[in-house]
Amino acid sequence: MAAGITSTLWKLETAEETSVSVMAHGLSRGTLYFIHTKTREKFAVNYKALGLSAGIGPPLVVPNPSQAKTSDPSWSIGNVGSYTGKKYFNRYAFPCVGAIFGANAGVGILGSILKMELTTGGVELFAFGWPLNTFAYVKVAGLGRSGLPAAGLGAQACYFWLKT
Repeated sequence: MAAGITSTLWKLETAEETSVSVMAHGLSRGTLYFIHTKTREKFAVNYKALGLSAGIGPPLVVPNPSQAKTSDPSWSIGNVGSYTGKKYFNRYAFPCVGAIFGANAGVGILGSILKMELTTGGVELFAFGWPLNTFAYVKVAGLGRSGLPAAGLGAQACYFWLKT
């Protein structure tokens, strides 16, 4: 890893999200479930996000909903990364602001016609404390279901808080 960046002992266990995109705007909410790889301690972080995206898909005015459940495959690409000298990543680091940067693609209703249970997939980078005081990040990949065929890149401003 680059200087000043360390890998923590926290890892994403699973995630869930519900989102909708309309005319290059996206609104999403979800929960990230973390587990400590040594102590097995767990905590969950809720989030709400609003952002912009660019991609190809249905006509601009048609809403495209998507959903991923905790039972759907999702995983972190490595452990949570942390920046040296910043706030430590654990349950006490929340609430905070942040961002999600992602790429996704899905076949939507076409996959449902073909009897596919999961019709979309994506990768995302969750940045905690972004933009002024980023203290940690986690890279996430996962599968879910979407309403319409689409592919795109996006960025969302987020608010994260501890799930109770």
